[in-house]
Amino acid sequence: MTTRVHTGLHDRNDEEAVTRDSFGHEIYLDDVTFECTGKVMCPECFQAYLDELYRTSPWLLADALGFEIVRHV
Repeated sequence: MTTRVHTGLHDRNDEEAVTRDSFGHEIYLDDVTFECTGKVMCPECFQAYLDELYRTSPWLLADALGFEIVRHV
């Protein structure tokens, strides 16, 4: 996972995007990006990915975060 300090919002008329994330969103210098499942994601896409993972399979999210998973039967 790659993180950088976020300096705020950018106006696309002020400066050009350095690159784009895997979903086509513009990435500027000093923006924060997250690398997960082989994709580079902006913070909004990463949050949406985590929200979806939490709703559909919270045990996978817990495992990815290194939590101990105990099943009581």
